[in-house]
Amino acid sequence: MLTSLKEYIEQVRNSMPELPEVTRARLLSMGLSERDADVLMTIDAGREVGFDGELGKGAITYFNSLVQGRDPKTVVNWCAPHFHHLENEA
Repeated sequence: MLTSLKEYIEQVRNSMPELPEVTRARLLSMGLSERDADVLMTIDAGREVGFDGELGKGAITYFNSLVQGRDPKTVVNWCAPHFHHLENEA
């Protein structure tokens, strides 16, 4: 099956993880404080990368799964003690 260069680039782009600055902007747009976004981003920076380049699940993936249909500030406040503990280990 032949695909055009444009289609190939779009496929690669869609398979890539969200860039850090995009993630940070999304978290802030949800109403999180700079500190809460920093904690999530710091913990996520320490996630493992597999031999195939696949990123492991991190704090932001966990946060995203919990925030569905909930207030983001409430979710991050509920998770904050755990996140702060992990941040100190990073």
